Amino acid sequence: MDLLIEPAALDRAHRCIIGYTLKPKLTICLHQEAKCVLPTITEIARDNISQAQVSANMMLSYGFEKVDGTFKVYENKITKIKTEQYLDSNNISDFIVLNPFASSSERSLNIEKSIGILTKVKERNINSVLLLPSYISNLKEWQDELKNVCHVITVSSINESLTIIKNSNGVISVDTSIVHIASSYNKPTIGIYTHAGIKVINWMPQSDKKHIVTIDSPIDEIVNFDVIAN
Repeated sequence: MDLLIEPAALDRAHRCIIGYTLKPKLTICLHQEAKCVLPTITEIARDNISQAQVSANMMLSYGFEKVDGTFKVYENKITKIKTEQYLDSNNISDFIVLNPFASSSERSLNIEKSIGILTKVKERNINSVLLLPSYISNLKEWQDELKNVCHVITVSSINESLTIIKNSNGVISVDTSIVHIASSYNKPTIGIYTHAGIKVINWMPQSDKKHIVTIDSPIDEIVNFDVIAN
């Protein structure tokens, strides 16, 4: 391996193990604490800008040519066709997406709160889709509990989620990659964060229409129809 680019913190074993064990010729990172990371040539500008722009500034600070600091996504053509056919065959259109799942339980929504959010949306006659990852241990419980308030779509890859978001009218999501995918498509986005996460502007929605709340906010405060209603 010649080059390892790590835009996140090397604070977990699965992130730093490549740099320490495979020993690339060059390891670059936003965070300079790890011994395997080469120091930057210039300071990385990172205040009050999106994470995509921070990553672009990281490359610049290591001497690479300036790159575009916007969120971009690339769809898998086969998955795109299959997912769009699924939406069409099930008459799923004019919908907003809810993603209640993050990488940790403290940043995720439970079933009860998800039902409350989607019920609020349904009361305004707005269709909704729940993104349900296939690896969820209590998948059947989510399917049974949510099927009466929304379309539940089990997704097995991020590419399926990409296409669903691209075809949506807006996104409600906890703090995870789904927010950045919505930003790349400029979808109206409601971002739900922990109190710690809400202080970090880099990870916020970048869409023109957005609303930011904490995970313990009341449902009436979370569901902002000025953002997600047509």
